[in-house]
Amino acid sequence: MTYNLSPDKIILSREHAESLKESGKKLHEINFKFNSRDIFVWSIEHKNQAEMKGLYPKVLEELLIRRNSLKSRLAPLKNKKEELEKEISLAEARGKDGTDDLKSEYSSVSFIVTCLDAKQLALKVYMNTFYGEAGNSGSPFFLRALAGGVTSAGQRNIKLIANLVRSKGKDIEGKYWEKMVGISMEAMSKLRGEVNDFLREDNGSPYLKMAYEEVLFLVVFTGKKKYYGIPHTNKPNFNNKLFIRRVEIVKQGQSKYFREVGKKVMDESMRLDNDNTRTLHQIVDDVLKETINDISQIDFNEVVKTAVWKPDKNNKSVQRFISRMQDRHTRVEADAKRRIKKGLTPEPYLYEIPEPGERFEYIVVESDSSQRVGDKMEYPEVVRRLDDLDEDEEDEDEMDEDEVSKIRDALAQKSAEK
Repeated sequence: MTYNLSPDKIILSREHAESLKESGKKLHEINFKFNSRDIFVWSIEHKNQAEMKGLYPKVLEELLIRRNSLKSRLAPLKNKKEELEKEISLAEARGKDGTDDLKSEYSSVSFIVTCLDAKQLALKVYMNTFYGEAGNSGSPFFLRALAGGVTSAGQRNIKLIANLVRSKGKDIEGKYWEKMVGISMEAMSKLRGEVNDFLREDNGSPYLKMAYEEVLFLVVFTGKKKYYGIPHTNKPNFNNKLFIRRVEIVKQGQSKYFREVGKKVMDESMRLDNDNTRTLHQIVDDVLKETINDISQIDFNEVVKTAVWKPDKNNKSVQRFISRMQDRHTRVEADAKRRIKKGLTPEPYLYEIPEPGERFEYIVVESDSSQRVGDKMEYPEVVRRLDDLDEDEEDEDEMDEDEVSKIRDALAQKSAEK
């Protein structure tokens, strides 16, 4: 909204841009690299005049008003929820009875918070889609100049803010480490105002703002833009639910067991007691050792993962797996036709191929023949049948070697690959 980035306000030629400047229009220059080439385009700034705004800024401004309305209703309810969490936690710590009313109120408030939060997040995703689709080459709304303008403007402003914060670093650091959470919250609230004043002066518009929502302490950064910690919103509260961003355990497709192990590592690393002197590396080691000891007790259902097959996406492990399943399906189908011709009952199809865009289940198994994930992926039903086969071999040994080999080949012949 700040730079009036909209398809109807993008200028692609320098001649047109110069002509508009001469007529008194103010332009925002967009400069980014594409295929090692410098791309120069422009957008016509709106100067905070409604009639000058492009289609995207007009729609996004209306959506932002709706989202802010939801967030204003959400804020006091989140505060109430946090207060109730502390009251319940303190009452239970003191061994007091009669927390049912508090828990009932907490449940009611939590439900409303969840509903309002889902609505405002849906609006956020919808708003992001406008410029996200501008960078999607398969979309009818694709416009490289617009996508580049959004990305370059974001990078520029983040660098400006980083430089501003660094210039104030010494003053903030001392207070941050001196009083931890309380001082951090106060310092960050003050810094937010300074940053937004700076952005308003730089951009000449009130639309671009830096939000401050919580301080995380304790906090762990696991990678670029991946972190988790205990959030403190209005006041220090170490009983809050963990705030998790982009860490693998929250991603769709992960197995239940992977999530449980990851959650245990997180919980252990967030303990504030004096006995918790282990490094994060030591915590991970301890949790994994415990996991290995219990691995024989794991149910197949707990290690089932999911993925989506998209034929046009270069997901190597999924594409490799689907290729193997197509080969197996072809062989099993041919075998079924031969058996039917002989008057025999065909084996059930275990290698059905998912439709493009369909989510399917799989288990990663051990493989001596390959280290590629795509070669270790198997359908859960195939793994269960192989496990049953192994049990039959050990306990009853009723099948001859030819029959066992035939079933193994039909179920999981890993060596028969292109």
